[in-house]
Amino acid sequence: MPETDMGIAVHGAQAPSAPTATAADVQPGGIEFHQVIAPDGVPLNVAVAGNPKGRALLMLHGAYQSYMSFIPQLRDATLAARCRLVAMDMRGHGGSGKPWKTEAYLGSKPWVDDAQLVITALALNKPLLVGWSFGGYVAMDYVREYGPKYVSGVVLVGSHGRLLPRLASNGPLPTGDLEALQAGARQFMAAMSAAPLPQAAVDRGYAAYLMMPNYARIAM
Repeated sequence: MPETDMGIAVHGAQAPSAPTATAADVQPGGIEFHQVIAPDGVPLNVAVAGNPKGRALLMLHGAYQSYMSFIPQLRDATLAARCRLVAMDMRGHGGSGKPWKTEAYLGSKPWVDDAQLVITALALNKPLLVGWSFGGYVAMDYVREYGPKYVSGVVLVGSHGRLLPRLASNGPLPTGDLEALQAGARQFMAAMSAAPLPQAAVDRGYAAYLMMPNYARIAM
């Protein structure tokens, strides 16, 4: 979808003592931000755009990325006029909290509980889950954990969502070498599409990759 220029309105962060967020009216085309607090204290950054009375979409990004993966959708005037668009930074990613403990990333439950928290905190009415890459795993795990009660469907984008066996990975090296991290970010973005991405999309993905600390990547 085409990208357009527009301002970004920022909401104040929510206090940890109140793990809910009130959905404000969002004009089509604009982006607002909410913060909700997971049960284990991890703050989650959530970008919201579009028609608050439209069909809700909860968009889940891929590994090492952020809500910025969905900037073209969040800023698409036609889509925003029809839908309420919500893109969360998953724990360890983007503007969300990055807990030190390995347990905060293990298994599927922390990830699906975060998604459920966003659904309830923003009062999303049976959203369509859109999972790209790793986000597809979270979407499918969400349905396994919570069933279809809270969502209207699942869309997998570049993801088999554990419908097929997941290939083993050696994972990132436990190193503090920031030059190696930069090289990894460049290689990662080069592998993200069959054709070259627009430079703005590459820049956003590169920045998101660098925002994720290596200890969180190792824990995943």
